[in-house]
Amino acid sequence: MCQSMGLHRSYTLANDKSSIAESKRHAFWSLYTIDKNVSLNMGLTSHFPDHDIDADLITPSNDPKRRPWDLMSLVIVEFASIQGRVYDELYSAAASKASDEQRWAAIDKLSSDLVTVRDKLLAIDVSLGYYAESLHGMAACADFIAYSVLTVIYRAQTRPRDATAISSQCYEAAALALHSHLKCFTYFRDRQTHKQTEYVNW
Repeated sequence: MCQSMGLHRSYTLANDKSSIAESKRHAFWSLYTIDKNVSLNMGLTSHFPDHDIDADLITPSNDPKRRPWDLMSLVIVEFASIQGRVYDELYSAAASKASDEQRWAAIDKLSSDLVTVRDKLLAIDVSLGYYAESLHGMAACADFIAYSVLTVIYRAQTRPRDATAISSQCYEAAALALHSHLKCFTYFRDRQTHKQTEYVNW
């Protein structure tokens, strides 16, 4: 539906009032992040190929209470883009034809970019934002999410024919993901149900 409405293209919003255009951008990029996450988790091609998107990103609010949410949303879009690249460059049909050198170069670049985005998210000051506790909770999950995807990246260090073998980096990332999950679980265990739901969804 987003593509039918043209929300992935900047020209379709050119004549909209700024507030309407911004709402449409929020809607599009929210769906984009969901799609990239589902794509990687299910091992399916994304419905939103990056080469066909020229929609502008959302504009962070100047309201100090809303701004942290917008800044975090922008970083989450970056993270989703990396998830899409992980599938495209490491697990798609085209990726299976890449040489070992190309695959290792992609792994190095993706892992580096992922850590950069994780650090960018953790650098956001969320203390003044609306529902700051929810923002703190999302930030607390950053390591778990990052290490989980890093595990998927490093899993590609071994070819499908070596399905039972994993690299030391993959093992280490998986262990860090598990430890991060246990840390997050401790943080959310005694929280209200809707806070626990936020963790599961994030």
